[in-house]
Amino acid sequence: MDNATVERKTIKATRITFSPGAKVGGGVYSIGARWGHASISQGKRILVFGGQGESLYSNTSVYDPVTSVWSEVNTVDKGPSGRYGHTATLLEDINDPNNQRVMIFGGKSGKKYLNDLFSLNLRTMSWSTFHFEKSTLPDSRAGHTSTYVPPININGSLRMVVFGGSHSDKYLNSCFILDLPKSQAGTIKWIKPQIKGKAPSQRSGHTADYLKDRNSILIFGGFDGRKSFNDLHLLNMTDMSWTAVKTNGTTPTTRNGHTSVLVGGRYLVFYGGCSESNVSNDIQILDTDSFTWLSQPMITGLILFPRFNHSSNLLDSGEMIVFGGCASGVLYSDMCSLDLKLFLPTPPPPTPTRNLSIQQSSSPISTPTTTTTTTTTTTTSTGGNSATPQYSIEHLSQQSQTTTPTPLSPMTASTCGSCQHHQHHNYPHNINPVSASLPTTPSSIHVNNASLVNTNLLSIQLSNALSLLNSEQTQKTSLSDELMKTKNERAEAFRNAMEEQSKIETLEKELNKIENAYKKELTQKNKVQDSLQKISSTLKEKETIIQSYQEIMSQLKYNLKDSSLMDKKDSAIVQLLYQFSSITNNCVGSSSGGSSSSNNSGAGGSINPTENILLVKETIVNKSLEIQLEELKKENQKLKENSTNNQTKLLEYDLIKQTITNRIQIEAVSVDNLLGDKLDSLEMKDLDKLEELYHNVLKKVGSAKQDLLQKQLLKMQREKEESAANGNGKTCVVCVDLLINTVLVPCRHSCICSTCSKKLSLCPLCRTPIKDVIEYY
Repeated sequence: MDNATVERKTIKATRITFSPGAKVGGGVYSIGARWGHASISQGKRILVFGGQGESLYSNTSVYDPVTSVWSEVNTVDKGPSGRYGHTATLLEDINDPNNQRVMIFGGKSGKKYLNDLFSLNLRTMSWSTFHFEKSTLPDSRAGHTSTYVPPININGSLRMVVFGGSHSDKYLNSCFILDLPKSQAGTIKWIKPQIKGKAPSQRSGHTADYLKDRNSILIFGGFDGRKSFNDLHLLNMTDMSWTAVKTNGTTPTTRNGHTSVLVGGRYLVFYGGCSESNVSNDIQILDTDSFTWLSQPMITGLILFPRFNHSSNLLDSGEMIVFGGCASGVLYSDMCSLDLKLFLPTPPPPTPTRNLSIQQSSSPISTPTTTTTTTTTTTTSTGGNSATPQYSIEHLSQQSQTTTPTPLSPMTASTCGSCQHHQHHNYPHNINPVSASLPTTPSSIHVNNASLVNTNLLSIQLSNALSLLNSEQTQKTSLSDELMKTKNERAEAFRNAMEEQSKIETLEKELNKIENAYKKELTQKNKVQDSLQKISSTLKEKETIIQSYQEIMSQLKYNLKDSSLMDKKDSAIVQLLYQFSSITNNCVGSSSGGSSSSNNSGAGGSINPTENILLVKETIVNKSLEIQLEELKKENQKLKENSTNNQTKLLEYDLIKQTITNRIQIEAVSVDNLLGDKLDSLEMKDLDKLEELYHNVLKKVGSAKQDLLQKQLLKMQREKEESAANGNGKTCVVCVDLLINTVLVPCRHSCICSTCSKKLSLCPLCRTPIKDVIEYY
């Protein structure tokens, strides 16, 4: 068995830190967490479409590994609607490398399953759609696979093979082929082929990879609504037949929702997935030459997250890029890289370049003065025996091809004489034992020595070539490290520049907001001062009124004390005043008491009704003025309280305005704009900033939701363990028949099957209303 099948490999995993890029229409684009999306790799970039996150996504995003930036793609014409569980397949035209298209097929939008087909031209970034007869269309489905099969010859058509998937509670194992003809006059059409052999069972959430050497599609894993699979099936595209594959090695656990990439046309690398009981984070590798499962590799540098319904793409550099996915209700927006260069085929060693001029055997060496293009210096010893002379490969080749024994030309003119002497006398003494058993003719001596020298030279050249190869490999590794370092430095510098630019813009905005707030504060202060002046004027008017009342009271007192009134002897007036005095006696108090005693002193006493009237009148006036003064004081107190309340409200208003201004960081945006009204009065830059604000708020809300969901996940885990202890760990708690394959939103409980989730409106565990259901395959 090959060492690759038994040796445990080591794969380095790296967390990728990416930056936001440009958004279509202006602004900054940050890719959101999602699952069920589809992606393709094109050279050194990755395109992602759709997926389910905080909402259904319908845009196209592109990742540039050189700058580590996610950007939104500006596409032309109407594209697919938002969806998840669909497929994205890259179709490459071998005759026209620029004619590359991405085919989007199927998926699920809300509760609707789809079977529409869209094409994205990667050269013009324009969408196209196709219309077929309903009788030829595949069933609506999600969780299927769509595999590109290249043409057999130049004139052959492109094909895309669709297999499996699910529609509501029905799982499929049907196979359809999308035939794209080579000529423009041809018609694109769906074909349902007749396939021999036993097809795989119904399933979704599996993987399908095209093996070029076998012209076959390999299916692995999946889920049929009750259980997951770990079997392998091969669809031969030559004779259209199914074959169940028997493998060697340790078979991985059952799974669905995993991903796979084909490395070097030989090794299939699988990552993640889930089964009925857990979510996986392991890496499994299949050698497709012998269908042998390799020992599970050791991952260094990073602990991989368990996840399913994510995406994996292989770049030209041999890196496997993983993005998104989910696990137990938690959505991921992270990226990691797996270094799979060790599974790429080893390039053959370079052939040493020889600058030789080899003569034909029909041209014998005629004279000892023949020259060659490659020469070496002959060395002689200082003793009695000289060493074997070193000759060029051209001479050795000529000697081995010549049948007539002729002497070899010397390497350099300075050793001409000694070289000829060694050729005739010292060769037999330097031949190895095997060569010594041959006939000692001049021809055999020359041939054997030439072969020996040729072998030594080839060994030396091979060693030099290996050394050169190692040196080039070391230099290549060094250049790769320097390139990676430069890329990281460039990305870091770009991020720093973006951060500095963002800080400058933020400071400018804050400065403008502070200036506006200061102006508003001055305006409010002036308004408050005007209000205080009005209150002061009102108080002065009240004081003037009080003073007028006091003057009236003084005048009244003066008039009552006027002697002319006292001298009037009108008895009717005196009697009336006397009766009035008697009625108001209670108001007079102690003063009237003195008057009563005077009245009780008899007719002969000094009764002065005028004095009593004056007292009563004065008491009435005083009481009236006291009441008016009390009312004025109360009004004054209320005005002061209102002024204080107004000042407090103004301060609170200023604080609220300042808080809103600091939060929104936009000058022209009002409260109505924040509520979504009167948006037509804003400029495009303000709308972009308002949109960015809402995106940031949504991110914070999403982060808070993830924290809350993490807590709920722990709670669900405990409930799951308790449920497992009670014997309900795998089947639905309602029907106790089907397996659990749903996550309820918003409570995040995973306790029922998809069939029961459509019939219930409340979670059977916590009685929370069910707003949405996440179904995994």
